[in-house]
Amino acid sequence: NDQFRMEVAVKYVAPELKVIAPVRELNLTRTEEEELLRKYGIEPKKPKGKLGGDVNMWSHSIGSGQIEDLYSQYPEDYIWTVPPEKAPDTPKTISITYESGVPVDVDGIKDPVEIILYLNRVGGQNGVGRIDILEDGILGLKSRELYEAPAATILLKTHADLEQLTLTKEQLRFKKEVDKTWAEMVYHAMWFHPLKRDLDAFIDSTQRYVSGRLDVKLYKGNVEIVGRESKYSLYSPELRSLKKSGFDQRDATGAVRLYALPYQLYSKREQKV
Repeated sequence: NDQFRMEVAVKYVAPELKVIAPVRELNLTRTEEEELLRKYGIEPKKPKGKLGGDVNMWSHSIGSGQIEDLYSQYPEDYIWTVPPEKAPDTPKTISITYESGVPVDVDGIKDPVEIILYLNRVGGQNGVGRIDILEDGILGLKSRELYEAPAATILLKTHADLEQLTLTKEQLRFKKEVDKTWAEMVYHAMWFHPLKRDLDAFIDSTQRYVSGRLDVKLYKGNVEIVGRESKYSLYSPELRSLKKSGFDQRDATGAVRLYALPYQLYSKREQKV
């Protein structure tokens, strides 16, 4: 997958360049790569455990492509997260503030990189962020992948919750399709595709009002939102309350009849069959 992504990116940024990829031509396994490094006096940096993996700010991928046995477990290879059953018995509550869809403050931390590192730490300490999935690669071959991504897990859930509070029903419904397409394009090496840029523009537009604060409880692998607020909130309890008279249900009579009208037509048509 990575070689597709890198080559496509090079061809877009500098189409005149020839891509030379000796690693691809040698067709080495990860074990053979490690042996080659040692041959030239370079000790591979491997996380603990027997699989190895790749680590960056967003995630730790564990033994990508090395875990074919779908029943196998590798508890010793996790380096960021504790098992949920061994996480503290006392929940950890954190506060996250977003501005236009971007996390800008987490428990007083404002630097973007430090926010990610902090969430990785507190999330991992509370068993949040372990992922064991089957993926369809660019060529359609399935592989099992293990990841640790505490910060991403927390931010994805809280951001989606804030969108639910501030976006309209129609925006949310359409954005689900956009998000799915966007993720597939990025995964499939289409970062610079014109459609991806168009989707970026739509997503950026939706984030205008995605600002607010959420209180989040981390507990034994769970991310629970226990409080939320936004000056752009579309939540109006006085209109939905059964205890108050903010919404006169009689006002809906005409709208309900009009909404049901097409179904009358569907019924009449089916009676003719």
